[in-house]
Parts: sequence; C-alpha cells; structure tokens
Amino acid sequence: MKPIWIVGLLLIQACSNLPVNIKTPPTVDIQPGQVSEQSKHYQNYPVRWGGTVIEVNNDAHETVVQVMSYPLGYYGRPKLSQAASGRFSVKSSGFLDPEIFKKDTEITVAGSFIGMKMTKVDQRDIAIPLVDLAEYHIWPAYKPAPAYYHPYYPYYRGNYRYGFGSIHYGRYPYSPFYPTYRPWCD
Repeated sequence: MKPIWIVGLLLIQACSNLPVNIKTPPTVDIQPGQVSEQSKHYQNYPVRWGGTVIEVNNDAHETVVQVMSYPLGYYGRPKLSQAASGRFSVKSSGFLDPEIFKKDTEITVAGSFIGMKMTKVDQRDIAIPLVDLAEYHIWPAYKPAPAYYHPYYPYYRGNYRYGFGSIHYGRYPYSPFYPTYRPWCD
C-alpha cells in the first residue's frame, strides 16, 4: 500500500512544478485567431498561448519573441500534432536569452493581450497579436521511447496466437495451460 502513496505523491509533485498561470487557463480563453479579428474588443484580456519559438529580438529595453501558435493541451503544453494557428509576439521588459529561447523550442506564455503589431514575414507586412509577458514555461524535448526488446530474442520464433494468449516457441507452447518451455535448458 505504501508504494501507491509514494507514486501518488510523486505525481502530485510533478504536476505542481508549472506556474499557476501556465497550468490553468484564464476564465475567458481566447485564441490568437479571435484576437486578430476583433483586437479592440480583447484589449488587456489575460491570455495563455503556446507554440514554438520562431525568433528572438533583443533591444536595449525590451525583448520580443515571435512564436508559431499551436493549440494547448490539458496542462498547457502545445499540441504540435495539430495544425498551427498563426503567429503571435511576446514582449518582455527583461532580457530573454536567445540561447535558451532557441528556434523550435516549445513554450507556453501567460500575460495580457496589448494589441496588434506589424511585422515583416518574407516580403509581406502582417499584423500579429502582441502579448505582454507575465510568466512563461519552456517545455523539455520529448525523448523517444526505447524499442521493445523480447527477453528470449534469439529463441523466439513464434507469434501471438489467438485464444488463450499463448506464445509458441517453435513446437513448444508457452501458456499457463502447458508446461513452460525454457529455451536455455535445451
């Protein structure tokens, strides 16, 4: 019974690392597409948006980070498997290091929408939403799952059979209804 409590406490601790503004969406959860259509209506609304970093521009007094927007998951992590929904910029009065905010880094920001900003993408000028940064969270990169390794790999010559879930090693079945075949005893 104790291991269950330990695992539960570890899960609770793992979830509490996120800032409160990142973990919970605002009461009125507006998206960058909605804001660009009616920018005057949503002025100074709290927002929680996320995506991947496109570029970072540091000036003498502020930093502007341009982000490709993606929908957010339950805990606020960008869902890169879904379609991107445009761009937005994040303005910070402090210095944000371009080595930390590298291109394609997953980020979630919380702040308030302050208006539209004109920016140049290739040869075209476009207006994108601008967010005044309150908090941010940089997500760690996903690590691929290790490949499945069968413990009896050199001796495994069968496949899963339908029925009682038995696995056959050559002519010897491995099942709770048959004596166990031990390949290392041959």
